[in-house]
Amino acid sequence: KTVMNLVLNAWKKSREKKTAVMITTANGLIDPSVPGLEGLPQGEYAVLTVADNGPGMDERNIKKIFEPFFTSRELGKSGTGLGLTLVRHAVREYRGGIRVTSDAEGNRFELFFPALRPDLSRGLPKEYADEIKGRGRTILVVDDLKDQQATALALLEHLGYRAKAVDSGVAALEAIKKASADLVILGAASSMAGLEAYRMIKRLRPDQKILRAGGYLGPDDMPAAQGLGAVGIVKKPYTILDMAIAIKEELEK
Repeated sequence: KTVMNLVLNAWKKSREKKTAVMITTANGLIDPSVPGLEGLPQGEYAVLTVADNGPGMDERNIKKIFEPFFTSRELGKSGTGLGLTLVRHAVREYRGGIRVTSDAEGNRFELFFPALRPDLSRGLPKEYADEIKGRGRTILVVDDLKDQQATALALLEHLGYRAKAVDSGVAALEAIKKASADLVILGAASSMAGLEAYRMIKRLRPDQKILRAGGYLGPDDMPAAQGLGAVGIVKKPYTILDMAIAIKEELEK
């Protein structure tokens, strides 16, 4: 509902021209001394940003936009004037904050939510712990997304593997030439780039064990995926138990 209200707000302000709205998410470390972030405790936050290229707002309007029933348009014909009030309420419920900036290029709403780091050891039943530990075996993670690399490396290290990450098939090939890996986890392997990386690795090391990492496979992905043959899959988003079991099964083939 928060995202919906922010997008509708951008659209209603710009009915006379085409409006571009960009929604992004990021992780950030917040310094409460930064203007607009006063009152937020210092620390790590998840940041949701909704930006548009509509008409800018002056400082007077920016200070009032979250007030109930405030609208720069005719009340009753352009909404209730409560949309942004509900946005502020929702963010406060999560102990977060909002920063609004505006200029001739458009408007930017940044929503800050306190970030939580899950305990990576949770979700790994004790009865499996010894059986599926890595015991120092080596794994190479290939993924062009840095956050996915970081998640995979953290899980693998917790499981007792020695892990390294690269961001392309070419980099993976160079890494394998320098030092062999017990297993390669190949992100985006249902794409043509991933398929080509798979083929290059197999040409270099035909017996290389490879896991494909990915989420839902759509119909357009199937031709490329079929070219991978009988390759094991570890699903995204990664969980410690799914990853541990998929790796164990692949290494024992």
